[in-house]
Amino acid sequence: MAIATLPPPVDLKQRKQSADELALLKHLDQLQEEGERARERWAPKADRERDIKLYRGQVGPKTGDAYFKANFIQTFVDRMVQQLTDSRPILRVDSRKTGLKTMAQVSQKVADAVWEEAKMQRQTFKMAHNAAITRSAGLYTGYDWATDEIVLEVVKNSQVVFDPAVEEAALLSRAEYLSIDRIRPLSELVYKFPGRGGFVTADANVTLDPASLARRIVTSPLTDLMQGKLGGADALGRAHVWEWCLVDRQRGKDGVALFPNGRRVYRSKDLILWDGPNPFWDSDHPVDWYDWIVDPEHIWGQSACDLLMHLQLAFNQLGDGLVENQILGNFLTVIADHDALDAQTWKKLQAISSSIILRKRSRNAAAPIVTPPAAFGADKIALLRWLFTIGQLLTGVTDVTLGETPGSLQSGQAIEGLVEGANLGTRSRASRLEDFFTRVGQKLLARIYQFTSGDRVVALVGPTGPAINYVLKRAEFFVNDDGQALTEAERREALKWHRFIVQPGSSMAGTRLRRGQLMKDLVLLGAGSRADMLAEAGFPNPPEMLERAKKEYAEYAAAGFVAPQAAKTGK
Repeated sequence: MAIATLPPPVDLKQRKQSADELALLKHLDQLQEEGERARERWAPKADRERDIKLYRGQVGPKTGDAYFKANFIQTFVDRMVQQLTDSRPILRVDSRKTGLKTMAQVSQKVADAVWEEAKMQRQTFKMAHNAAITRSAGLYTGYDWATDEIVLEVVKNSQVVFDPAVEEAALLSRAEYLSIDRIRPLSELVYKFPGRGGFVTADANVTLDPASLARRIVTSPLTDLMQGKLGGADALGRAHVWEWCLVDRQRGKDGVALFPNGRRVYRSKDLILWDGPNPFWDSDHPVDWYDWIVDPEHIWGQSACDLLMHLQLAFNQLGDGLVENQILGNFLTVIADHDALDAQTWKKLQAISSSIILRKRSRNAAAPIVTPPAAFGADKIALLRWLFTIGQLLTGVTDVTLGETPGSLQSGQAIEGLVEGANLGTRSRASRLEDFFTRVGQKLLARIYQFTSGDRVVALVGPTGPAINYVLKRAEFFVNDDGQALTEAERREALKWHRFIVQPGSSMAGTRLRRGQLMKDLVLLGAGSRADMLAEAGFPNPPEMLERAKKEYAEYAAAGFVAPQAAKTGK
């Protein structure tokens, strides 16, 4: 994500910093330490790394090679995230002030388009996937001044620190501060931060493991290290850059707030790169947060991996022991005297037996005792299945959502009932995700209202892909219902009256399918409109779609073709 280049409020052309800047660096260090302590308390680095290994199947029942490893954590996590993010939510923009409804309607079209341009569905999957594995994750809603694009960026919990006084993800806007840690090439910093960007030294690496990097640093000349010339694959040179979002209540001598919308600071390890007011119209923090399992005491949440860890370890340990015992018990065990059998027979027994127990010589030879292999333990198989079922109960991932349909069920209605039951475990997460989308969407509106500067073509996308190319004319967008153009101040005001809404339940595919089918039935009964049916299915601009359809069918009729029966009715 590009970082905006803005006119600096202080002289950044030299490395030397003022006393105020040094004091600011010290203050940020204190906030960073406080935030990291809170993060380490509730989301320790060791736990995050363990959860990633659990997801990858790298935590087994024993240190050596195991006979049995079945990683159902990965299956459950992937399926839960897919259930949560596969369906594109239905977006609405509602105006709460008369005279701005036309603008709200156009805003909805633009928000839909920006949603697609920013690849929001893919970003949502990535964000939710991170949260399921590592407890929580977020989205940064920004703007790239270089490309003139609104940017949505997934933020991992290892990248951020928050004000620990905030205990709920939905209330992150109340935080006194938050910080985002990004790794950037030195060449980018020179471009983005003219002046001080050229004084940043390399202090990060993305290609070497920590041990290799430590060896490289020890053996590298100091000048090469400072310039980011570490050699090999990591020769580019990269540095940590922290973006700080602060609530700053300072006032000038005239009593006017210096940072009414918040303060934004970019820093490297020991340099202030930029310091000034929040460049965005809204005064909210640019990050929205999503915790996979809500914890009442903090914002970091709990992970699905942590929830399933002990079940997974027990499952693998039991399965490993079962398979190992079966392998070891798959051969005969023979107990016999030395003199009971001839040498050739002994050689044959050694080839087919896992163990031979010999009695002492010089005694009366007795017939060998042969013990057959043990039968495969059905009780242990049942226990494995029980452990897996407990995992299903904890996650809401049932046989149906895994693609298995009970053979006794024949009707679609019965299967639909099972799907509905499976969705119960997902509904709470989906509801919080829709609330998350609402907060992100409000920031999208703010960026759209602030940065839309000219005409543009936007692709309005429905459930089946691109549907309409819509030419957004700026003169038509920023107008009231009387067609009068809005000033910048009026656009800012309009933002306060326009509310971004995600239709409840629309992010869950099953819910949308049921509502769409219900609307279809209502249409057939004459109790619903085709426009409502299209809207419930998630298609953009149903009235326009119907108008185009009527026009095309009229052309068919004029040419002597029979129009499809389903399209004869208008609305």
